[in-house]
Amino acid sequence: WISTSIPRTEWFTSASELSSANYHTRSILNTVFFSQTTVLIPNNAMVIEIAPDDVLQHVLTDLHPNVTNIILSRRTEQNNDIILQGIGKLYNSGLQPQVANLYPPVEFPVSRGTPMISPSIR
Repeated sequence: WISTSIPRTEWFTSASELSSANYHTRSILNTVFFSQTTVLIPNNAMVIEIAPDDVLQHVLTDLHPNVTNIILSRRTEQNNDIILQGIGKLYNSGLQPQVANLYPPVEFPVSRGTPMISPSIR
């Protein structure tokens, strides 16, 4: 966890330990500290950006061309598309994301009223 919202001198305080509402409010209302954090990210790293938009992506691309940046939201797109693209990037980078954990387990047998999915497949 590398914070861009809190000065590095305060990283070990309770304000920076969790991704809380207070943390994100501070992130929105105050200056972010990209310069103090980007130097800590090595080349060939995988970064998951927890932010309302992909602002760090542009900084990382200029700094380290081999960094894989995974964003969780973008204001101009559907967030479920962005998250699924991020899971795809994780897979393409050699990781094995457990996509089945995104959905509740299916209990068998399913009820008779469950619609068939075959008409939806093209």
